[in-house]
Amino acid sequence: MAYTNNYSTGKKEKEITGGGTLPVQAYKAPSVDAAAQNLAQLRVGYKPEQDSAVMAAKSKLDALQKPSQSAQLMAVRDKVLSRSPFTYDMNADTLYQQYKDSYTRQGRLAMQDTIGQASALTGGYGNSYATTAGQQVYNGYMQQLNDVVPELYQLAYARYQNEQDANRQDLATLYGEYRDQVGDYYNDWGQLSNEYWKQYDAGHTRWSDQYHAAIDERDFAYNSAIDERNFAYQKERDAHSDAVDARNFAYQKEQDAYAQQQDRINNYLSMGDYDSLDKLGYNTANLRANKDGSETEVGLFTYSRTEGNYAYFYDSEGKERRVEKGKNPYNGGYNKDIEKGVFSNGYQPDNIGGVKVHRAKDWDGQNLKENVNGRQQQVWYTEKDGETKYYLWDGLMNEYRLVDEQY
Repeated sequence: MAYTNNYSTGKKEKEITGGGTLPVQAYKAPSVDAAAQNLAQLRVGYKPEQDSAVMAAKSKLDALQKPSQSAQLMAVRDKVLSRSPFTYDMNADTLYQQYKDSYTRQGRLAMQDTIGQASALTGGYGNSYATTAGQQVYNGYMQQLNDVVPELYQLAYARYQNEQDANRQDLATLYGEYRDQVGDYYNDWGQLSNEYWKQYDAGHTRWSDQYHAAIDERDFAYNSAIDERNFAYQKERDAHSDAVDARNFAYQKEQDAYAQQQDRINNYLSMGDYDSLDKLGYNTANLRANKDGSETEVGLFTYSRTEGNYAYFYDSEGKERRVEKGKNPYNGGYNKDIEKGVFSNGYQPDNIGGVKVHRAKDWDGQNLKENVNGRQQQVWYTEKDGETKYYLWDGLMNEYRLVDEQY
């Protein structure tokens, strides 16, 4: 950024520079990228399948086989559950058959012996008495066989019960062994499961510690980068501020010098002290040729155009001159009111003491002009508090002159 001041005294233009655009770039330390990348890798979460201790514990847990009921246990259980109700068939009882054979043999022998003894009493001849007596003896033995059947029934029932009790005892024993195996399995499973979760928790804790450490590392790197950037930025801001202060100081110094110069010029102009103006390098040729203090046909400037911050005029010799916008080509005075507006000659304010001036029109609506020293001048007017005043612009004196005539 630059400020320039032009003097209409023939002096070389002075340029004040400094305090330009502040090129502050965002700073990012290389460590921030590395910390962010490490955090991104950990942010996916804990991966137990990548932890050797966890996987080893899981393999042991997976290899544990739950015991199943043995074939022997299943067979004994089936025997107990499928046991038929007790029935007794004496003909199928071996012991009964033994008793039957014994009692039948003894009955026959006793019957034969009785018949023999009875026959001997009758001279050795058989008779019905002997036969009847022998049959009674035989029937007695058969009755004894029948008497032993209840006892054999009880013995058979006892054997049935003993066999069922033995099967149940075997079932209890085998089932107890199975329960022991199941208990051992769950005991082993509990230990291996505890080991697995112990390793899992340890691995998760390690990951959590690493994750939070990565967050702290990322934040530290980021904050460090911010601090470094802010420090660099502040240094540049300080340098910029110093440059702006130096520029403003130089500009203000230049402005003060310019204001003092203009005050001297305006003071010498008001007193008509042309000699002092000459010492300042001021061109007083037109002033000396027009001592009455008004524009004449001699040395008049003719406005050409305004481009940017400059206005262009033709002097009395037809040469084009460039003057900073707002400056009077006659005396180099600067119109402060130029900031509020300017008319077409490049330096004539559009107001008088803050009151807007307007172009006066004739009866036909044309711009009203007056002949001043051989040149047509626009007539201007102001309206304030219901009063209308008319003016002509005097470029040489750099002011509006009140016109007495009423239009």
